[in-house]
Amino acid sequence: MGGCMNVLVTSGASEISQLIVGGLGDTHAVRLTDLDAGDGIVVCELGHDEATDRLCEGIDAIVLVCEPPDMLESDQIDYYSRRVYNLLNAATEQGISQAVLVSSLELFGTLDPSFEIDEQWAPAVTPDIGILRLHIAEFVCREFARSRQLDVTCLRFGKVVDGAPAEDETTGTAVIDTVRVALADPSGGWSVFHVVSSGTRFLTDRIEKRLDVQPRVTS
Repeated sequence: MGGCMNVLVTSGASEISQLIVGGLGDTHAVRLTDLDAGDGIVVCELGHDEATDRLCEGIDAIVLVCEPPDMLESDQIDYYSRRVYNLLNAATEQGISQAVLVSSLELFGTLDPSFEIDEQWAPAVTPDIGILRLHIAEFVCREFARSRQLDVTCLRFGKVVDGAPAEDETTGTAVIDTVRVALADPSGGWSVFHVVSSGTRFLTDRIEKRLDVQPRVTS
């Protein structure tokens, strides 16, 4: 799906969501949502109700950002399981067929830093809520994709930074470019890509070849 799209972006108050909106605003119509009020944000609890249905009306694609509002750990589990399920269920009922999941390479934080990691690696599950929420979000989205209800492109970014990236970090430009391409050219089904701008630990061959995105900073 190319051209101008109506895109719903979650966790609208977060820095990465604001970055994405700023990068997409010149080519797409963006609707921001979050649990709390803010500038340009549509407040929605993402319940199994008409409010979530209305949130998805007229939307072509969803960018689901794994950056939770300020909430208790138990509430984060609820958000990325029940509430994300409600959102994707409402989306499919509205005929939305595409989503981009903004995940994180923090999933591999417990592994030996000398390993070279590509998308075939299975991230280790830990009880840390900051990591577990990523697992849950990916699981819910993957199940929707595997049931053929949605095409989901999962983008795992390193720490997003301004300026020159250090090891395993990702530039804001790379984030915007990757999300933009993922929206324009969905891979179909469930697809995972690692996106870093520097370092050798995380391999980026797949995104460079499949999506023709070059996230790495070259001197």
